Amino acid sequence: FSGSPDLSECESSWLTRLTARLREGEDVLDLASELADASSARTMYGGDVSRVAELMSSLAHRLRQDLFSIPSESEKERMTGELDKLLVETGSNLLEDSQSLGWADLDPASRASAGSDLVLALQENAFLHANSINVEQDVVTVENNIVAATRIMRAREIKDQEFTSTDFRVHINIPSQALVENSENGAIRLLFFYYNNMDHILPSSTNGIKFLNSQVASAALSRGHSITLNKPLTATFKHTEVGSMSNPTCVWWDFVSKTWSTRGCWSTESNVTHTSCQCSHLANMAVLMEETTFAAPHSDQSTGAMTVVIAAI
Repeated sequence: FSGSPDLSECESSWLTRLTARLREGEDVLDLASELADASSARTMYGGDVSRVAELMSSLAHRLRQDLFSIPSESEKERMTGELDKLLVETGSNLLEDSQSLGWADLDPASRASAGSDLVLALQENAFLHANSINVEQDVVTVENNIVAATRIMRAREIKDQEFTSTDFRVHINIPSQALVENSENGAIRLLFFYYNNMDHILPSSTNGIKFLNSQVASAALSRGHSITLNKPLTATFKHTEVGSMSNPTCVWWDFVSKTWSTRGCWSTESNVTHTSCQCSHLANMAVLMEETTFAAPHSDQSTGAMTVVIAAI
């Protein structure tokens, strides 16, 4: 026997049991709490990380069904908010360095598929929570590897919306005109996600030429995943590697092809440390760059939990 064992389809017994209990009708929030705790305490196989992303989506689907039998609007908001928080915690746990071997068990295509499922599950849960809120409100959940923010606003009072991570790695500006056009019943439900370590999961290169050289961030409206804007948003990314990278390309993650796409995004300016992008639609965005050979790469690393500052101008 030679080589490493294939663990891409291995699934831990605790996760199999948790999935079965969901099918049997056990309480969604209890199961979500167990999932968050287990994903923090246990090291996972490749099959586990894929299954967790699927289970996160299934939990949201079950709760969506359960909400039809709950008459209290405040109870719906409480339950969706609690599930949203627990699943952001679970998602952050999956992005910890300690789980990198589990992701490495998967081949690149399977890893891209599982990463897509993870992002979609987080967004679907955020949509579920946002749609249960009927008053103006800001909700921010901060974990080590994910910041999730939901803002509920009145369309007639909207101003340009800015999202800035306090580690200054990402800044997003969305024009008010673009948001008003996409309002529903006079309200705007705007979501923001900021991911750390996503470059270990979503493909970090295109044909071995360009590499992901920023964190991944997204803006979304609860109307759907891909919203066209009448005025482009602007996103500025701090480069992960400096001094050895060039030729930036602004990209967004295409959930259909499971690849980075440039359609509808373009670079407006770039220097050694930052690249500014504009996009004509909402998406999960990042910057790809080419590695040069005349300088040794320098890694600009950050540690600790991330926080986010949200402001309107």
